[in-house]
Amino acid sequence: MARKRPCGVCSTWFYPNPRQGEQQHTCGRPDCRKEWHRRACAKWHGQNPYYDAHTRLVRRLVKDEAPEQRGRHPDLGDDTVWSASATTTPVHGVALNRAVS
Repeated sequence: MARKRPCGVCSTWFYPNPRQGEQQHTCGRPDCRKEWHRRACAKWHGQNPYYDAHTRLVRRLVKDEAPEQRGRHPDLGDDTVWSASATTTPVHGVALNRAVS
């Protein structure tokens, strides 16, 4: 059995799951897991600040456009609800370009 260790969020001592071993950093309480996930995501986004720059830019542009222009936006295609995967998902190494009507 693994040794007790302190939770990385609330500092209470717990026995880690034997299948997770050294990879378990929280005691398992839902609020501790949520906080650990929030910290991990913030750290990752801090190390990769430009990962979703295109997505954020397109969303900002679409939000600023008049409603009658949104259907003709080149990155939106025919859909009224924009999804990032519709314009940036590669298929066999070629990015999809949606037809603008």
